[in-house]
This record gives sequence, C-alpha cells and structure tokens, in this order.
Amino acid sequence: MLTLERTIDIPASREVRFVAPKNVPTGIVSIRVVFQPLDAPESEAPPAKPPYTPKPFPTLEELKAESHRKYQERFKEGRDAFEELYGCMPGAYYGDGVKFQRELRDEWPD
Repeated sequence: MLTLERTIDIPASREVRFVAPKNVPTGIVSIRVVFQPLDAPESEAPPAKPPYTPKPFPTLEELKAESHRKYQERFKEGRDAFEELYGCMPGAYYGDGVKFQRELRDEWPD
C-alpha cells in the first residue's frame, strides 16, 4: 500500500487534477480522499469518534440463568433436548462405538 499526502490550495472552481506517481501500480486500485481544512478553528473541526467500547460479556451466573430459562421453555413444551438431532445423520449408526473407533484407527499407518 502506498500513501500519498499533499497540502494543496483548492481554487474557487473546486477543480483539482491528480497525476499518480510512477511507482503507483496500474490497474484497479482503491483511493481514499480526505478534505480537512488546515486553517479551521478547533471548534469547527468535526467531532472525534468515541472509542469503540464493546459490550461487557455476561457473567457466568447470567449465562447459567439464560441456559436454565431456555431449558425450562423446552421442558414445558415437552421437547427432549436431543429430539431435534435424532435422525439428522442418516446412516450414521455405527453399532458398537469402541469397535467402530478401533476400525478407524486401524486405517492409520503405524
């Protein structure tokens, strides 16, 4: 990325011409132009953006309370916690889990 900064006097016609330096690559580029008066009093300067302050993370107690509330809602509806996951992977029944895991590991070279 190349940064080019110049102080210029803009005429009444507000026509400003720009010729890129030779070391600027040709092709599609992104250009950012900022107009900031140098002689403007500080009171006319645009207000600075407040610093970004993210929302604080919820406490562990708040997370537990939210989890409990969601569980109670599902419980009142008569839904099992894993009911919506049942059958979501057709053909995924592998029988004995330990045997299946050992078969997978046997495929690995020693």
